[in-house]
Amino acid sequence: MLSYNALYNEKELLQNIAQGDERAFFSFYDHYSALLRPFLFKYTRVESDVEEIVQETFIKIWVNRDDLATIENVKAWVFKIASRTYLNYLKKAIREKKRNLIAGSGTAVETVTPFERTSVGEISAAIKQAIGKLSEQKKRVYAMSREQGLMPMEIAEKLGIPVGTVKNQLSAALKEIREHLIASGHGPVLIIYTLIKIF
Repeated sequence: MLSYNALYNEKELLQNIAQGDERAFFSFYDHYSALLRPFLFKYTRVESDVEEIVQETFIKIWVNRDDLATIENVKAWVFKIASRTYLNYLKKAIREKKRNLIAGSGTAVETVTPFERTSVGEISAAIKQAIGKLSEQKKRVYAMSREQGLMPMEIAEKLGIPVGTVKNQLSAALKEIREHLIASGHGPVLIIYTLIKIF
């Protein structure tokens, strides 16, 4: 097995994966899956579910491997995909438990976690409220990053400001959003939310 750090530097590894090199991909998988598992286990607490989410994450990465050579922050990109995969998994689990309850099965009641009981709509509303409280500059930079998917350098060029200022504005915006979510009682969602489209 290829060593992630020994035989390739990251740029070469990503270029090889983008070209369909499966051995390079398995090296990439070994490295990042080891980082993802403890992160996901904090939320699912079920090893089989963690493995399912990890596998689905890397299937998506392989399907979208052409993008790898252009990614600036690979770790954030991998965690973003894993976070979205987890949220989809969570929504599916909540829907299934609701269907079970409607069908008359009471077994799901005891297995629903506090995080699962938190309405996705509630979380979305809290996030929108937090964004609404940002200054106009932070709101603009945040929207360009999160909604348009622009990198800090692209945002800096469009707004005519230094890249460092963009990064500072994004960090400040995320901090304010996190603080609002904590105050709203949505602590468990913070890591997942922050990593969904982190810069």
